[in-house]
Amino acid sequence: MQSQKLGVVPKSFKRFNVVSLLGELVLVVSLGMLPSSYFAIPYIALFLAICIAVIVMLVIFPSFRKYRRKRNILIYIVAALVLMLLIFQIDNVTRRAVVSYKIDTSVTQFYPDETNQIRIRCQNHGDRPASFYLDFHSINASFSAQPEQTYIQVSTTLVVVPFMLQESWFSTNTVSKPVFFNIDANVTEFSFDILFEVHGYNNIAVSEGVTNIRCVWNETQNCYTLEGVSGFIV
Repeated sequence: MQSQKLGVVPKSFKRFNVVSLLGELVLVVSLGMLPSSYFAIPYIALFLAICIAVIVMLVIFPSFRKYRRKRNILIYIVAALVLMLLIFQIDNVTRRAVVSYKIDTSVTQFYPDETNQIRIRCQNHGDRPASFYLDFHSINASFSAQPEQTYIQVSTTLVVVPFMLQESWFSTNTVSKPVFFNIDANVTEFSFDILFEVHGYNNIAVSEGVTNIRCVWNETQNCYTLEGVSGFIV
């Protein structure tokens, strides 16, 4: 019987550096627990400090209020440019991608001696583009090369599926990609562990994800059936 286990990611899971064949990668699920405004605090503080400094200067030094002086015009322009740059930076750091990824559970039966596939569906709910990878590690199953595959096959037990998602207001469609595999002979079950990864620093939060897929042999149906899907919701 199909089941789905979902749990909130513990707050102790702050940030992880993961070393893989693609280099040093960073797991950023923790960003889902931080509001976007958290990253803008230093810029907001600097913006307010400059505004207060300008107001104090105008109050204490009346000569700076004479807007026809070339010196004062230059000061006004510089202050306005600095404030505009800070506003732009505040807007930039508060934008982030909010990604969710699930498997397609419409297919629940898998057969030995055949090439099977599972589909992973990803969607970006945020206002920043998202570029990330999903690593599939197989147990008792081997990934197979197919002409239509869209992933990087590192080995028979590891594939890396790249995703590039636009902002949510550009595209609300879910991106779906298949992963092809063959079940090892004479096994009673097989499973996949899924790891979310990004290169370097990206302002990405994960709102929902899958971490494990498990299938077991069903004597009645004479095939392997989807037994459980483990994941999390932030």
